[in-house]
Amino acid sequence: MPELRDFLRGTLEPLLRGPGGKATADTSLSELRNRMAHGGGLSPELAERLLEKHAQRFEDAMRELDRAASVEPNNPLLRSIRAIVMFYRGEVDQAAALLREVLSANPNLHGVRPFLAICLSKLGDHEAARAELNESVRRTASVDPDIAYAVASVYALEGNGEEAFDWLHRSVALGNENKFLFEHDPNLTGLRNDQRWADLMGRMAR
Repeated sequence: MPELRDFLRGTLEPLLRGPGGKATADTSLSELRNRMAHGGGLSPELAERLLEKHAQRFEDAMRELDRAASVEPNNPLLRSIRAIVMFYRGEVDQAAALLREVLSANPNLHGVRPFLAICLSKLGDHEAARAELNESVRRTASVDPDIAYAVASVYALEGNGEEAFDWLHRSVALGNENKFLFEHDPNLTGLRNDQRWADLMGRMAR
């Protein structure tokens, strides 16, 4: 799914990481959240201003999607991308509903199902989340680094470290070199105290 991959790497990652990968609380939503979660010395007023700034950047991305959708309103990839932006804005219920609509109309978009599974897992619907990772999804993920990463994220959220690390290693083997995303994605938080995490990061550094 090259269009989805281009968005994830070219549009969504800079929103989370900051322009040019400069991960400061001012430029990176991920870094801001990390500092807020771990007592990073931000006053409530400054944190609120920075959150508003990052929210505006997501709104700008949504306007770009609106412009594209005015040409192709029912394009399933555009709608999937919109759902991913909604997820990262914290609108998990709405993102899941939109992805369900996309998949209802396009059941063979197997690369989209892991993103729905991520939403379902965050919403606590764990059985439904795992059910989305069917054989067709796993087959698609086995040849696509970003879909493999998404599958790994589902397993991480579901507390299945064995499968999560297996799919992360597959993602890296398929060419995923996005170490920043590995290190900052909140979906992988449950894996980072595992010794296998250090081994994986060492592999990516080579």
